Amino acid sequence: MRRLTLLFCLVLAAVSFGCAHTYQVETMDHKTFYASPPLVMDAERGVYYMWINGKRQVIPMDQVYRIDSSAQICYQNGLTDTYTCYDNLYYF
Repeated sequence: MRRLTLLFCLVLAAVSFGCAHTYQVETMDHKTFYASPPLVMDAERGVYYMWINGKRQVIPMDQVYRIDSSAQICYQNGLTDTYTCYDNLYYF
């Protein structure tokens, strides 16, 4: 019984490490898609950089209606090309 419980716990741990987080994004034209982290915002250019279906997409900020409240938003630093991330930045 102990071995079965240990095996079950190991399987659950392996499955949880394999799960990827995605965040729901809705555009102004009511299209909904899921983006993988990081969601990077470049305020100087007015765009979001998002990974959608394994490809990096550039979405204009004025086209984004809603981002999942649990999303981690990262701000692009134009001078050093680095970014700083914040959890739960937006609340809807």
